[in-house]
Amino acid sequence: MKEKKKKREKKGWEYFDFVEGFFLIWDLFKVVVLYIPRAIGWIFRLIFKLLD
Repeated sequence: MKEKKKKREKKGWEYFDFVEGFFLIWDLFKVVVLYIPRAIGWIFRLIFKLLD
């Protein structure tokens, strides 16, 4: 038996592409605003504890 797979044609931008892109941008924003400064703070705190 041969299975026929229909290829779905993409017609420009789709709604789910937009939503996926929005969540990707949101994740990048969270990394830049929340996690990187927190990591830098932890590094400086460790350095100051070691030098104290």
